[in-house]
Amino acid sequence: MLGPNGPSNNDGDAANPLAEQYSRIFQPTHINYTDDSFICNCTGLSAVNIRADLVFRKLQHLRKDTSPGPDMVHSAILREAASILATPLSVMFSHSLRQGELTEIWGLAHITPIFKGGRRR
Repeated sequence: MLGPNGPSNNDGDAANPLAEQYSRIFQPTHINYTDDSFICNCTGLSAVNIRADLVFRKLQHLRKDTSPGPDMVHSAILREAASILATPLSVMFSHSLRQGELTEIWGLAHITPIFKGGRRR
């Protein structure tokens, strides 16, 4: 890959220009999560109840080798605290479905280009 100082064999030097180009092209836009078009007035999801035992099971099966998301909470912590977090999370998820609204942070994610190998140009 051609970096700012010429050809590069360093993964970081190869990934950083890709990340910079991506951030120039895809600028974050402000999303109004309270806009009426995002609110579901249907009754289909209001009857859904997210059970704590299902949340517990999902937390227990999180991969340990992933990076934390925008909330900076590592999956290993979520796994270890699954028995404590399952009930409050199930209440939050169920409430969100009943209200037809999502918490703003649930729409955020980190996207990082990673060189997976192969021929560099």
